[in-house]
Amino acid sequence: MNFYYRLQCENYDELLIENNIGNFCDKYLLARETEKNVYITFDIDTLQGYKKIDYFLNYLLNRKKENFKIIVFLPVCAFRYSEGHLLDLLKSGIEIACHGYDHSGKMQFDNEIKISEKLKKIKEFSIKFKVTKFRAPAFILTQNLYDKIKLDFQEDWSVRDAYVKSGHLFGCFYSGILYDDNFILRILNTLPDCDYVKTKFDDKMILKLMFDKLRYLEENNFSSILLFHLESQFSVNARNFEIFKQIITYF
Repeated sequence: MNFYYRLQCENYDELLIENNIGNFCDKYLLARETEKNVYITFDIDTLQGYKKIDYFLNYLLNRKKENFKIIVFLPVCAFRYSEGHLLDLLKSGIEIACHGYDHSGKMQFDNEIKISEKLKKIKEFSIKFKVTKFRAPAFILTQNLYDKIKLDFQEDWSVRDAYVKSGHLFGCFYSGILYDDNFILRILNTLPDCDYVKTKFDDKMILKLMFDKLRYLEENNFSSILLFHLESQFSVNARNFEIFKQIITYF
C-alpha cells in the first residue's frame, strides 16, 4: 500500500488530501457489493461525544429501516466505557468498531513495536465487543499501521473519495469496495460533518452536495456511507443536527 503523507506539513488539509482514494485505485481489486446498505457511522473523538451518542441513536432507531446499518467507532483506550452500555448497543443491532487507540493521532506515526503494543491493548476490547472494523483518527493511515491492522481487523474504513479542499467535492465516482487479498477497505463516499465547518457553504449547498451524491450512489447500486461526529463543533449544535435530520429523511 502506498501512503502519501508529509510529517512536516504546514497545512493539515494537504496531508489529508494526499491520503485519498486516488492512491488506492490503481493497485487493489475494485468490486461492487452484493448487498446494498446505508451505513450510518459515528466517530467518537472525546468523552463528551460519547455522552451524546444515545440521543442520536434513539433518533435513528425510532426511524430505523431494514437497510440501515449503524456503526459507532470508538477510540478504545481514550477513556473508560460502560461495558453494560456497549453490550446494550450490540443487542439493539448497533455495531461497535475501533477509532484508534486514544485519538491523539500518535499511533499512526509510532514504530512497529509501539503499534503492536497498542493493538494488543485494543484486542481484549475487540474480542468482548465483536469489533472487526477500524477507522484511523483523521483518516490518516501509515504503512506501519496498515500492515498491523490487517492482522487484527477484517475491514478498514479510513479511505475517503474526496476532500473539500481538493476541489473534488462530489468524489471520484468510484464508491465500491477495495480488496487487499481478503482484507476490505471501504470508502467513505459522502461528505462528513467535519467538512461542513471547513467550508463557507450554507445549509442548502451542503444538502445539495449530499443529495446529489446519494442519488448517484443509489442509481449506480452503491451502498452509502455517512459519517457524523458528536462534538459541539460538528453535529451537536442546532444547525448541524438539523442537517443530520434532513439527510436521514432522504432515506
